[in-house]
Amino acid sequence: MSKILYASNIKCTLEDGTTIEDVKGWVIDNKRVYKTKTDEILTGTKKIKTIHNSIIHTDPINLLLISQMVND
Repeated sequence: MSKILYASNIKCTLEDGTTIEDVKGWVIDNKRVYKTKTDEILTGTKKIKTIHNSIIHTDPINLLLISQMVND
């Protein structure tokens, strides 16, 4: 299993309208996965709707490839 951190300190609004901070963006087995600081995976009504800001930990070319991956 491959696991790579590509973004941190994400502040975002979820599908259910709540706003949360300190989310991390991971690539796990070639899928984008967003986790809270308690390791809760954000899916369903807790899926990210809008990202307001974040710190990116990868170069622009890899970020483009990551953005085209399935969001698990």
